[in-house]
Amino acid sequence: MEWMSAARISLRRMMQRGMYAAALIAISAPVTAQVQRSIINPSFEFPDLGSGSPGCRVYIDSSRVPGWSTTHPASTEGTGSEACSATGGFAGWPRSNVPIIELWKTPRSAGSGGTVIAPAGSQIAELNAAVASRLYQNVCLIQGESFNWQFSHRGRNKDAPTPGAYDVATFEVGASTPIATVSTDNTGGTAPPIAGAGEGPISANTVATWANYSGTYAYSGATGSTLIGFRAVSTASGDPALGNFLDNIQIKLAPFVEFVQSSSSGLEAAGNNLPQIRVNGWVPSSMTITVLITGGTAKGPGAAAGIPADFSTPGNSSTLTITVPAGTYDGTSAGSIFTVPVTIIDNIIPQPNRTIQFQVQASAASPKAYLLSSSNTCGAAAQATSTYTIIDDDAGVAVTKNVTSKTPVAGNPSQFDIVYTVTVKNTSALVAASYSLSDTPQFDSDVSIVSASFTKNGGASTTLSGATPWALQGQWGSLAGGATDSYLVTIRGQVARSGSTANDACTTPGSSGNGLQNSVSATYKATVGPNPTVSGDACSNTPTPAWVELKKTLNGRTVAGDQAQVRIYAGGIPSTSATTSGATDPTAATTGATVLASGTAVELRETIRRSGADTAPSAGYATSMSCSNATAGSTTVLPSGSGSASGTEQAWSGIALAAGDDITCTITNTPNQVDLSITKSNGTTTVVSGTTTTYTIVVSNAGPAAVTGATVKDTPVSGLTCPPANVVTCTGTGCPAGPITTSNLTTGSGVTMGTMAAATSATFTVTCNVQ
Repeated sequence: MEWMSAARISLRRMMQRGMYAAALIAISAPVTAQVQRSIINPSFEFPDLGSGSPGCRVYIDSSRVPGWSTTHPASTEGTGSEACSATGGFAGWPRSNVPIIELWKTPRSAGSGGTVIAPAGSQIAELNAAVASRLYQNVCLIQGESFNWQFSHRGRNKDAPTPGAYDVATFEVGASTPIATVSTDNTGGTAPPIAGAGEGPISANTVATWANYSGTYAYSGATGSTLIGFRAVSTASGDPALGNFLDNIQIKLAPFVEFVQSSSSGLEAAGNNLPQIRVNGWVPSSMTITVLITGGTAKGPGAAAGIPADFSTPGNSSTLTITVPAGTYDGTSAGSIFTVPVTIIDNIIPQPNRTIQFQVQASAASPKAYLLSSSNTCGAAAQATSTYTIIDDDAGVAVTKNVTSKTPVAGNPSQFDIVYTVTVKNTSALVAASYSLSDTPQFDSDVSIVSASFTKNGGASTTLSGATPWALQGQWGSLAGGATDSYLVTIRGQVARSGSTANDACTTPGSSGNGLQNSVSATYKATVGPNPTVSGDACSNTPTPAWVELKKTLNGRTVAGDQAQVRIYAGGIPSTSATTSGATDPTAATTGATVLASGTAVELRETIRRSGADTAPSAGYATSMSCSNATAGSTTVLPSGSGSASGTEQAWSGIALAAGDDITCTITNTPNQVDLSITKSNGTTTVVSGTTTTYTIVVSNAGPAAVTGATVKDTPVSGLTCPPANVVTCTGTGCPAGPITTSNLTTGSGVTMGTMAAATSATFTVTCNVQ
């Protein structure tokens, strides 16, 4: 990162002065599954920066860069000396107090480092933005799995002190475990050793002015959503704001495969809503997923003579295959969903509803082409089975139910809105039907219902309350031949804190108390005999969030008026803070329980608020953190210890939240201990009236810690007159700023010193008149 001007001015000063250009056009981020299994935006092509002349560069809020987060301190958005053409479209541009990422549109000159051209696409990232920082994503990793990786790295080499100097960066997993440490110059040249922690050697080859690094890594950490990314180590120029270009980042993990739902249903005549397979991750070459038909009441190919088949399959086989082309799949978009190859046969024979049971098989390849694992919760078991119900539509009333949507309530991740679609169809094209309809939520016991309502055929909303089952249609609603009534049932749920995640997942078949199970039943009026009842159900996993509370204990104050502020960052963005108050020691503060979505990357930090400004806690305080998780069995790794300095904050390693985590952390500050002493002497035992005498006042700090803000005051004894304007000299460590006079030293509270390190002293020299 640089500013093209005659004089070099630090980025930090330019941020304070707001010397930035216009904004960029925003591009929405791709939709992703709850569990991330591949690198999103691997070549930093989003958002599209447009063009500059030649090239351009921006400092952009990390939330605008799909997939990527950063540890960069809060700064202000802006552009360099060349404005990108895609300006003016970002909401709220330029944002202040946000973590920034530096992106380049190439080709663009790096000064003495030459012209930079992206090895993939046209955009790159510079790891050293305003300061050395880390770029990372949260990716689901399974303990014991191995994966190939590759990335392109280039040195910037601007103003390098010696030819052939290198930019150095570390490719890391988790809090700080290195996968590879690489050194590259502006020609793509590399320097040994290329350190790594993989299963074999790291390959490095030069293409144009970039070095392409690749290798294999065996992950030994705990299964879970894990930080993986890059950290700046050093730059060729020695300037932490210039260097370490990155592009074309790939981690080649086996994709996750599972069924989208545990059950689904469709009308016999339509044969729709068939089970679907979700693929989440990178598929290097075309692969085949095998699904077995394991049972059910429906009759498949090869049924006994005279018994009509309910469905057919390719080759009349109970072993189904799904071919997945090479590509990257997010597990959510339409292109990531594959329907089982089954065709439902409309046999025009009145029958009970029938079922088909499916089971997806593990990959038989070595290494495995895919893993059976959940795309809803990292490390959880896959939804490996699914049951499909054929709803007979040859007579009477047929009812189906499906989950339409499930969304968190804005500002309160412990609440969600789930919408179920209920369809009631008259299976006779000629005769009207009369029916009643009721709905019964059978949620996980940790979920309570806040509110509920429904609409029928797009009409007005009706509130649902009281005991269930709820009546959606009383006796008897009329439905014309071949007609359909459609109901939308909307329920707002609340997930209880300190509950269990054991019943979060739906079961196959659906069962009460597991996930957000919901059943519906319709009773229709029969011409002869008892009135038949048909039913349907739908389920979605409980979206259990996590709870984080950050507490502060301040055991004393190094400087009167100091207050401690603790901060929770979620996804690199400040979420919640709490600040001590008053002057009582000790004192405490707490953020209270902060609710966050599972999978959120959380950082805990603190600062000392001194005279209204942030001050590093290390300047006067010993700091420690302790954490606990009230959720039994959680494998979430918690931070501890004294943390590390990050600008004016103390920071601890990040937390990858798992569903149900109930984490409480306490940061304790204790003032550093010091031993101050003072002596005063004029070096003689007698003085003569009418003359002057000079005193030396020596202030000493015996430690063990530094001290800031000590005050010194001298009161002249009887027989001395110290003219107020006399100059007082100070030598040594911690002398007050600016000139000092006798008046400063002898009146009010005296003079305030700066910082005195341990085992240092300061000497004041004062001249007075002897009466």
